[in-house]
Amino acid sequence: MPPTQVPPYLEPQWFFPLFVAGWLAVSALLSRMSGWKSLAERFPDVPQNDGQRFRFASASMGASRWFPVNYSSCLFIHVGSQGLSLSVLLPFRFQSPNMLIPWSHVQSIEEQRNFFGTRTVIAFTGSDVTLKILGRAGKAVAAAFAASRGVDAL
Repeated sequence: MPPTQVPPYLEPQWFFPLFVAGWLAVSALLSRMSGWKSLAERFPDVPQNDGQRFRFASASMGASRWFPVNYSSCLFIHVGSQGLSLSVLLPFRFQSPNMLIPWSHVQSIEEQRNFFGTRTVIAFTGSDVTLKILGRAGKAVAAAFAASRGVDAL
C-alpha cells in the first residue's frame, strides 16, 4: 500500500503560522461583529485614576440581539467618574483596542434578572451596540451612571 501524501498545509512547520493567522482572523471578526471596534474608534482610551476596577469580568456585546459576542471572564472594566473603561485580555485584544465611554454617551442602563443571575444592559447614544455586563461589575456601572446623572441607582 503506497504512503498517502500529506497536504502541505498540514505539515508541522505550517501549524504555528496557520494557527496564529486563524486566531487573528477570528479575533478581528469578533471585534467587528460585537461592535467593539466601532465603539473604540469613537471613544479612544483615556487613563482614569479614580473608581473601581474589575478583572476577568464577563459581558456580552453586539448590535444584534440574536448573535452577541460573549466575553467570558476576559474583560477588564474600570468604572470611574469620567466613564466606563473597557479592555480585553491580551490574547483576544487584536482589533479590540481599549476604550473609555464617557457617561454623557451612555443612553440608558437597565437591570435584567433571569434564572442565572443579574445583568446590566447598557445602550449607547448613536449606536445599535448594547453591552450586557454580569454581576458586581454591572452593578457598579449602574451606580456610577446614576451618580453621574444625579439620580438614585437601580
